[in-house]
Amino acid sequence: MFNSIKDDITIATILDKRSPAVNDEWPVRIRVTRARVRKYFPTGIKCSETVWEKLKNTKAKVLIDIRDQIENSYNIIKSHVFELQSKDNFTFDNLKRSLLHYSGESINTLLEQKIAELKKSGQIGTKESYENTLSNIRRYRGNNIPIENITLEWLKEYEEILLDGRSVATVGINMRNIRTMMNIAKEAGLIKAQQYPFGKNKFEIKTSEGRKKAINLEQIKRIANFSCDDP
Repeated sequence: MFNSIKDDITIATILDKRSPAVNDEWPVRIRVTRARVRKYFPTGIKCSETVWEKLKNTKAKVLIDIRDQIENSYNIIKSHVFELQSKDNFTFDNLKRSLLHYSGESINTLLEQKIAELKKSGQIGTKESYENTLSNIRRYRGNNIPIENITLEWLKEYEEILLDGRSVATVGINMRNIRTMMNIAKEAGLIKAQQYPFGKNKFEIKTSEGRKKAINLEQIKRIANFSCDDP
């Protein structure tokens, strides 16, 4: 689905079928290949082959959310690989150490480190989104929330607080930012896999349904026959 090649390194998202499927689902992983050596990194997502085939061109909001999470994990790995390459310092051991640079015992600290990283890379819009997430957590939950406290119950209660006065779409952005940090925490070994609170049969981020309104044949005809002299 997502694929990058730079110099002698390939980064790709794959449906990892090396082990038997569980409930017809396989884990989605990020595969990094160099000189025929392959290493695999988790995304926290599992899906069936049918869903996997649909993800690339889907317009379904639930599947778009899954694709966004996969892309987010992919971009994390890609940015670390490219940074090491730019310093002519890429090895799989250095990549692992680079991914482990996130440290701390609170979600607040992880967000602060993410914001600093985004500022350094010039991703201002994304930085502001994470700053908003951090501000909300400080306002409603406190300045030092342990990572292990981010459980299914915590997320449900926090989502309910945010939905009071905010749109589902806005709350969704905040929750996806938290999910990204929990992905990082898992990849960095700050939490165990069983502590990861997102996914199927766990916390699922709400998506807003767009308003669908059909147009009639006369309106379609007017569009088809429309002409304009302005380029």
